[in-house]
Amino acid sequence: MVRTWSLVVCVLLAAGCAESNLVRTTATDTTPPTVVATLPSNGAENVTEARVVVTFSEPMSTASVQLEATPSVAWGSPTWSDGDRTVTFVPSDLRPNTRYSVRVSGRDRAGNSLTGTTSFTFTTGALIQAGVVAQNLVQNRVFAAVDERLYAVFLAWVAGQPDRTLQASPEEHRRLREVVAQRAPEAARKAREFFGQNPLTPAQLVEASYWLTPDLRRSNTPAPSAVLATQPASPAPQGPSSPAPRPTAPAGRPAASPSASPTENGQAASGASPQASPESRAAGPLPPGLDELVREVYEKAQGRELWQTARAEHEQLAQQYRVPTEERIRQATTYLRLSGFPFERLVVVPNLLGPRDDVREVRVGAVLHVVVGPSAGPNVRGVLRAFLRTVLDPPTAAAKDQVDRLRGLHDLVKEEAVLRGFREWEEVVRESLVRAVEARLFLPGRDEQDSFLDSSFQEGLILVRHFAGRLDALERGEVNLNQFVQQALQAANADQLRQQWAGRSRR
Repeated sequence: MVRTWSLVVCVLLAAGCAESNLVRTTATDTTPPTVVATLPSNGAENVTEARVVVTFSEPMSTASVQLEATPSVAWGSPTWSDGDRTVTFVPSDLRPNTRYSVRVSGRDRAGNSLTGTTSFTFTTGALIQAGVVAQNLVQNRVFAAVDERLYAVFLAWVAGQPDRTLQASPEEHRRLREVVAQRAPEAARKAREFFGQNPLTPAQLVEASYWLTPDLRRSNTPAPSAVLATQPASPAPQGPSSPAPRPTAPAGRPAASPSASPTENGQAASGASPQASPESRAAGPLPPGLDELVREVYEKAQGRELWQTARAEHEQLAQQYRVPTEERIRQATTYLRLSGFPFERLVVVPNLLGPRDDVREVRVGAVLHVVVGPSAGPNVRGVLRAFLRTVLDPPTAAAKDQVDRLRGLHDLVKEEAVLRGFREWEEVVRESLVRAVEARLFLPGRDEQDSFLDSSFQEGLILVRHFAGRLDALERGEVNLNQFVQQALQAANADQLRQQWAGRSRR
């Protein structure tokens, strides 16, 4: 009996010690959060954007965060981003030529209250419009869709890939290749032979899918994806900067291809031909026989049955993209002070059989499609980058003389840039601008921005740090977007950029 009780006591003591150690070693967050950045910045003058952004040092308890302003402001609903570290408001009643004092209060997820400087001031200019314009411009312009044609094309591509190509792909890709090989061994053999002789890029495959009819035959006119039926039906504000969306076909059937029509900036939208990524545009005509191969693989492998199984996941992911994409595009539209888009609709289309984290933009008529491959979560940042490429292309093209003046730098960076799909100098210039804006929109910390800009520079985007260093003028509203691009390129010193690149090469 004594021995038994001794054993029980030892067990209890051991459990108590373990529990005590657990309590002592459990990490408790006692560090209070701080405000690390605001937009407008403290003391800013001549503010013309109806937008206020506060960035915190750590994720916040979103329900606890409040802004109080003197004079009072109708803040509207907040939008959180960057893992609940950044909150954005688009107030509806900022008055011109008014000084506002704003006090921020709130707690982090552990309950610690804000400390340090929690207030800032700014003075509005004579005109407050950018935020409202962006709201009206973006409303009812962002959609989500699924597309069986994409699925069919990439099912044939997956079936024809060797093991080494699919090693970095999701398990689902390898499983589907096995399914096709079992159900249609001859079609799978043809797919391996076809793609062995025609190593098409993902960009080419995405573009090809929009030239297919619903029965997977090559069409003379490309057709956009049909948006999902659950899109909001509220009417968009009408006016020169916000045309009404065109009617679309019922979900599951492609809409008729829109004809060329004027866009908001007065330029004609593309007609029949899709406009794809740089890699696709430089690739040349697609080889014959792709549509026949896709049809054979789809028919023999019972692709329609596979699609019906996969469609729900595609639709769910498409809807997950729509709202955060719309908010990010609204932020970018406000930041860049855009008054129009070079397209009428943006449609996000998941492509779960594409390469991981792959994002491709293809414009069919007046519809910009952003086709997104599988990723750990919705790749909203990739969609925003595709949007930025599209809206920053016209001002870059308008600065042609300055782009040509710096063309001698292309030989320095061509090797690195081509590896990333940027073959032409114009693409290097535009992508440098895209990355500079992306850093400001997605990365609130200066260290994070600097690291991202440095890695982009190393990839051959030689102007990225130059653009980033001059964005303050655009943020303050001193210049519009076209003026910013023109003046930034005029100020670029080719000799200094060569020295910076030489320093990079020695590291």
